[in-house]
Amino acid sequence: LPGTGAENDDPSQDSARYLRLSPDGRSLLFRRDRSLFVASLEGGATRRIAADTSGGPAAWGDDGRVCYYEDEGGNLVRVDPVTGASEVVHPASGDARHGGVLSVLPGEVGAIVGSPSPFWDRDVLDFRTGRLTSLPEAQPQTSGVQYLASGHLLYLNRLRQLVAAGFDLE
Repeated sequence: LPGTGAENDDPSQDSARYLRLSPDGRSLLFRRDRSLFVASLEGGATRRIAADTSGGPAAWGDDGRVCYYEDEGGNLVRVDPVTGASEVVHPASGDARHGGVLSVLPGEVGAIVGSPSPFWDRDVLDFRTGRLTSLPEAQPQTSGVQYLASGHLLYLNRLRQLVAAGFDLE
């Protein structure tokens, strides 16, 4: 896709990372440098929707908005990629700083987030209460924790076994 940096053969230039298809399948979210971009798969200009982000992954919500962590302050932010309107969903706190949003749960009630200290632990953040629930068996070096419509979390455990664990945020 033009604008993603993938068309550049120069390895010193940062290209697209953490590619995520939108819920409607018409747009691609990606990170380049420390900014988030959206490219329409139907053509048109690539748009920057956020700058100075944490550098970790971001994720689409089922309502078409994108959740990510800010670099300054570490707030979890949700942005509408069409209007640019953004809001802080969860303010930064004194606990472990999170590096990326791996998956947004249905209904925008929470997200699976990655914490870079000490070993990229995986947590579920409830947007309504601010409570973090640890996923202690999730493999430290993977960003592949996903929520499935069946009500399961899919991830690799520390033995690198694929696990589909029943999950209910309530």
